[in-house]
Amino acid sequence: MKRLHTKLIRLAVVVSCGVSLLSCSSDYEYSYLYRELPFEMENIHKPHIQPRTVNVEDFGGVGDGVTMNTSYFAEAIDVLAQNGGGRLTVPKGIWRTGPLTLKDNIELHVTNDAVLLFAADSSQTMISVSGASNVAITGGGIIDGNGDAKKLAGASLVSVEDCETVLLADCIFRNSSGIIIDSKRSDKLIFSNIQVNSSYPKGGEGMSLDSCANVLLVNSAFDVESDAVRLKSVRNLVADNCNIMNCNGAFVVDGAKAGTIQNVSISDSRVLSAVHGFRFICARGTGAVVDGLYVNDMMMTDISADPLFFDLYNKPKAAVDIDYVPADGTTPTFRNIHITDMVCSDAARAMYFGGVPEKTIENIVIEDCSIVAGKGADIRYSSGVTLKNLDLAQKDSLGFVLSNCRNVVMHGCTDSGRGVLPTVSQHNSENVVID
Repeated sequence: MKRLHTKLIRLAVVVSCGVSLLSCSSDYEYSYLYRELPFEMENIHKPHIQPRTVNVEDFGGVGDGVTMNTSYFAEAIDVLAQNGGGRLTVPKGIWRTGPLTLKDNIELHVTNDAVLLFAADSSQTMISVSGASNVAITGGGIIDGNGDAKKLAGASLVSVEDCETVLLADCIFRNSSGIIIDSKRSDKLIFSNIQVNSSYPKGGEGMSLDSCANVLLVNSAFDVESDAVRLKSVRNLVADNCNIMNCNGAFVVDGAKAGTIQNVSISDSRVLSAVHGFRFICARGTGAVVDGLYVNDMMMTDISADPLFFDLYNKPKAAVDIDYVPADGTTPTFRNIHITDMVCSDAARAMYFGGVPEKTIENIVIEDCSIVAGKGADIRYSSGVTLKNLDLAQKDSLGFVLSNCRNVVMHGCTDSGRGVLPTVSQHNSENVVID
């Protein structure tokens, strides 16, 4: 297409009587997520993007799968930024590009018959949003990091750093040679109806949240070789209606890289074919904190290890009794973990909770759950444990093992022992009530 030269024409201003589709309405669309939320969280709204649209073709871009379009994208973004923002449309085609940087008040709209294909070194991030606000990536198209063509793991596909009010919606993000969506030190993030895919065996996790707050993850799907969602440090996260499959861990906390995980709600979601459903590991010396995890209405199957795995010791095949070490500021903390209405049809072990003598896992509530597994529940160094209407169908004869626990209530629990009461082995545990 012949290039247009005047800024006025280039902008292709779309005048509309209405407001942008990304603006806020009087009826908050995510209100259903807040109705029974067990913690306070402000309403997170989508960015408001000015009703101004440009097309990358108007800047010389060609979606033929051959032309390198980096400079055309950059010029279009600059023009929008200089005029208060707007939408950059990527039409039908295969659009090869190098690294792109989005700016304040800009929406990158990759239409559903467009492919944005990264054609640069794997050490570079494909789309960067840094220090910006009011930014969106939408449209229903495919954003492909071309990771299969890279030899070594590298940078992220999409990087969001030091930002506020960012939306990723409707697109497919795939094949990064590093983390697919990497968010750091950012606030008010919405991930809606996205697909995060990677068939690249050495690629990174699907999504990482590091020092982020007020995050919505809704109606989305993950199919990755590594971990799906890694929580490094996050406050106020609501995840709802997500499908996660073929991964190492669905929701993961790694203590070596974790800070404080506070107020996380995960509901109405499914985990299919994973090593772990929830894998939270924070060893001594990390000082990591998990305070307030609320999981409701989960379905899992084909879990090769545990649907629930929470460990403060992180030593394989640890003895039942662990040496006491005085607690200090580096001692990790897990508390206020609530799991309700979870069904797991196939796992190696029903669950594992393992604290340490100086800092037990505190306030565990597991209610109205059904788990089919090779082995039963193994709970160690935990206090304030409530197991209510928990039905285990384990191949191993023992349903529940309680080691070094205190203040445990088991009400209405059953297992494959087929007795009136569940089969429970207790080691050095105090104040255990079973009815």
